[in-house]
Amino acid sequence: MPADSHLPPILVSFLRAWAARDVKELVAHWAENSQLIDPADPISNGENVHGRAAMHEYYLQLWDAVPDAKLKGVAAIEDEHGLAWLWRFSGSTDGMPWDVAGASYFRLTPDGLILSDNAVWDSSQMRQPKKML
Repeated sequence: MPADSHLPPILVSFLRAWAARDVKELVAHWAENSQLIDPADPISNGENVHGRAAMHEYYLQLWDAVPDAKLKGVAAIEDEHGLAWLWRFSGSTDGMPWDVAGASYFRLTPDGLILSDNAVWDSSQMRQPKKML
């Protein structure tokens, strides 16, 4: 059984495109009039990202800034409008590894595209090294 089999299919597909750095496939998950709402995001300077073209540019900037970035879905729950999911985002900045937890709500269109992503996390953790156990 794949490690992500507990997640909804749209999220599995999204995370696989993200992991493959397949920006074309990743952006295809978003509706044309979509928006990413993430006030803590240092890539967008806390500004909302609107539309597929902007999403395309956003992901390229993200992967350029954090080449070793990883995004993992931890858990998800669906409702009639979309899905809420918990995630882990890890990578390194200036050689300092970090690993942060966050949550997002994907509001979906009737045909299953992401209309909006409301993300919540503490970006100050990005520059902190992982604690060694």
